[in-house]
Amino acid sequence: MNYLIKFLVVFIAQAALLFPTSVFSATTDQQSEVTKKLSELIPSSSNFSFLDGFVVSTVSNADNQIIIKGSVNAKQITITQDPTELSNFALTGEDIQLKDIIPQTSSVTFLNEFAFDRVALTGESIEVDGKINSKVVTVRTSLNLTNLEVTGEDLQLKDVIPQTASVTFLNEFAFDKFSLTDKSVEVDGKISNKAVTVTKVLDSKDFEVVGEDLQLKDIIPQTASAGFLDKFAFDKFSLTDKNVEVDGKISNKVVTVKKALDSKDFEVTGDDLQLKDIVPQTASVKFLNEFAFGKFSLTDKNIEVDGKINSKVVTVNKVLNSNDLNVTGAGLQLNDIIPQASSAKFLDAFAFDKFSLVDKDMEVDGTINKKAVTVKKVLGSKELEITGEDLQLKDIIPQTSSVTFLNEFAFDKFSLTDKDVEVDGKINLKVVTV
Repeated sequence: MNYLIKFLVVFIAQAALLFPTSVFSATTDQQSEVTKKLSELIPSSSNFSFLDGFVVSTVSNADNQIIIKGSVNAKQITITQDPTELSNFALTGEDIQLKDIIPQTSSVTFLNEFAFDRVALTGESIEVDGKINSKVVTVRTSLNLTNLEVTGEDLQLKDVIPQTASVTFLNEFAFDKFSLTDKSVEVDGKISNKAVTVTKVLDSKDFEVVGEDLQLKDIIPQTASAGFLDKFAFDKFSLTDKNVEVDGKISNKVVTVKKALDSKDFEVTGDDLQLKDIVPQTASVKFLNEFAFGKFSLTDKNIEVDGKINSKVVTVNKVLNSNDLNVTGAGLQLNDIIPQASSAKFLDAFAFDKFSLVDKDMEVDGTINKKAVTVKKVLGSKELEITGEDLQLKDIIPQTSSVTFLNEFAFDKFSLTDKDVEVDGKINLKVVTV
């Protein structure tokens, strides 16, 4: 017996020399550590409130790592830590959800699909790795959980903001990063290598897009047919339930382009826009210099510009790929367009219908006493002429009604110069000028 005791003492002494951090001492230490709180073992774990209820099961060492296993609310969790970096650790667990770690992610709908893999605490940053619809995703936030960003190579904008799927140009959006603040969601990415940011207010379906190199035609391709919009400098894109809106500038003038989602047609508004910005040839039409711009609309075939002249509502219509245009407006008068017409008293009764410009030829259509009349004038000239099938000489020169033979006068044309009034026509097929 004494021999056996001596043998055991020698064996243990030798084992202690050979294995200074022996299995025997480690087991004792680890058993004492099991009784400790996780925050005592890894102080930085206190940054995660969901770990407050962590129950330590085992503590072990492997591959120079401390491994702590335990559970929270019956969820099995494994925590690993490098003893040389005590402020950092990683955590895995099958039943953990992203909102357990970062509570504010519960307000971000697309993150409800996040399948947790692991979380790592590194310095002042928390990183959570996982998947959304089998796409690898990393969620990052600061220790105080104030801001949040999400990255993932295979993520698409519509994964984050589903309603962007209805906006064609955003189908080309290459996702870079998602950020969450207290009030909004931001998604950074690229369209055709142009840096773009999509911002959406929480609890709202509306969103906006900004990007320095974006062009209007990237967003609304049909604007390419409106030449004046080539100068449009993009500022911001907004989407509501029914409309697309693009804000920007033309020659430093603030402009908004608006388009209904279910239509190809669009309109342009801007307080400082002038008609000549849109239809350059109107610059040579004096009365249109008074045009106060209201709204521009484009259809498949026409440009329409709504506005006012002297508080009178006016619409300018121009056929695409043509220099021809016409102007309509219920309150317009002939002398608004051709001031010298005011010297022909009979034209006071002229009811305006339409103004047309073809190259340099101006035409004003209307009626006098319900009779169709056209007033013509060449740009740069003071002379004008009037034609109208049902006009009579007495409509123009009332005192001729008392001259019997002139009652047979068939009206052809009225001309007005600086000095003279001339009325051309026929009496019994004979050419007559009054």
